[in-house]
Amino acid sequence: MTVDSLISDSTLHDQLAESRHRPLRELHAYWDGKRADGRLPGRRHIDPSEIPHLLPALFLVDVSAGPPRRFRFRLVGTQIVFVEGEITGKHLDEIMRTDLVADIVRHYEDACRGIVYVCDRSLEWQDRDHVDYSVLLLPLADDGMTVDRLVGYALYRNL
Repeated sequence: MTVDSLISDSTLHDQLAESRHRPLRELHAYWDGKRADGRLPGRRHIDPSEIPHLLPALFLVDVSAGPPRRFRFRLVGTQIVFVEGEITGKHLDEIMRTDLVADIVRHYEDACRGIVYVCDRSLEWQDRDHVDYSVLLLPLADDGMTVDRLVGYALYRNL
């Protein structure tokens, strides 16, 4: 099975076509342009100097083998830090509310299987208003097939 057969195109095109998702569309096009022969791009193919306007809301996640698989934030853009606090070096299951972690982990697991889609969510805190955002998660693989990192973009809407 090739990576191409795993990529979910059914709703992705429609979601990315929404005007509010322009930065997500740009990241997806950049990532897709780095793919070759049905293989995933690796971290070495992502050059921040080629997408500087996306960096404030970009994040890079290390995927550790499981079970259970864990997701550690390697790089987190400044806009994400402004909204969510410093999460660089932390695992997803350490920063999420307990009642939300299973749902969020499922999206990261889907991305590891090559399922690409836009996830619209609302972040909620006990001491402040919620923040609506969209997230795009894209798989990276140093060997072209085995996902070892994810690159993502968090698009906040009501800051």
